[in-house]
Amino acid sequence: MTVYADEAFLLNGAVDYLLLICAAKLGGGRIARLRLLAAALFGGLYAAAALFAPLGVLQGLPMKLVSLVIMLLIAFGAGRQTLRTGLLFLAAVCAFAGAAVLAAQLFGTGVLVLPGGTFYAVSVLGLLLLAGLLYMLCYTIFSCTAQHGGEIRTMTLLYGGNRVPVRALHDTGCTLRDPMTGERVLVAEADALRALLPDASITPAALADPAELLLRLKTRAPALPARLLSYKCVGTQAGLILCLRCEIQVRPGVRKRCLAAFSPTPVSDGGNYDALIGGTIG
Repeated sequence: MTVYADEAFLLNGAVDYLLLICAAKLGGGRIARLRLLAAALFGGLYAAAALFAPLGVLQGLPMKLVSLVIMLLIAFGAGRQTLRTGLLFLAAVCAFAGAAVLAAQLFGTGVLVLPGGTFYAVSVLGLLLLAGLLYMLCYTIFSCTAQHGGEIRTMTLLYGGNRVPVRALHDTGCTLRDPMTGERVLVAEADALRALLPDASITPAALADPAELLLRLKTRAPALPARLLSYKCVGTQAGLILCLRCEIQVRPGVRKRCLAAFSPTPVSDGGNYDALIGGTIG
């Protein structure tokens, strides 16, 4: 069957969105879904435009590379991690293409005819199912294989008019996430929260009872973006930890939203760092 522009837009946009999420997940950073959606829409528009004969130049390799760069910049910005995440995106694309070829050999039925005579003997639904399968694999299995470890970076946590520098260790064993968004959670020591909320009388003993502390903080300031997260730790029972939605400055002039949790006990036995992050921020 011939591919129409609307079909190419929807198919490529959907596949691009799922593969961009795969790359972001493998990179361990925050998944900015609106940016990924905007990048996927751009990819879908590019694929649809390439079908028109007057725009045949879009089918050339140089324009494909340019569109790839633009899509990655829309999705991940111009940060130092963009190249790495872009390579992860290319790896996800290659994995998807290989899965499509395998599916074509095993289960191919419908034919998608593309400009230049290229075709995939896989239906539109089959391609979407393959992209969805890759998405699920990244979410359940492979996300732990692309994390950094051992690097210490100096960052600054900010809330309101208060700020506190922290030395964060990239620890692959720190897997705490926001269960609603999948976002990595930075785990800092009590001193950091005390600096961000200087009027709240935060102590390690108070953090040891996070539910009571949260109630006290919310009673004092109902709009405070604080809540509890459940966690598990080797050698201890599962419990709750207090977290605060704040900002993090990873370098001068660059701030990002961050979910920070605060431990009642030191996170470093030698004092070389005072925060842990399992993935990448900035």
